[in-house]
Amino acid sequence: MTREQVVAIIQKVCERSAPKYTFYGYDAKDMIQEANIICIEALERYDEKRPLENFLAAKLCEGQSFCGLQ
Repeated sequence: MTREQVVAIIQKVCERSAPKYTFYGYDAKDMIQEANIICIEALERYDEKRPLENFLAAKLCEGQSFCGLQ
């Protein structure tokens, strides 16, 4: 998978997931930035035998602070 493909998948996952987790003081753009950071940090644990999109979506909600559960 090329770098451009990975970036496109990260962007797709972030833009789809992040707006669901906005709350007071944080808009969708803030959450998209936070989601990008979480996804990029998670890449080192990615198993290429599995779908990247699913892996990243799961990692976003694994971080409780992102999902607003803290």
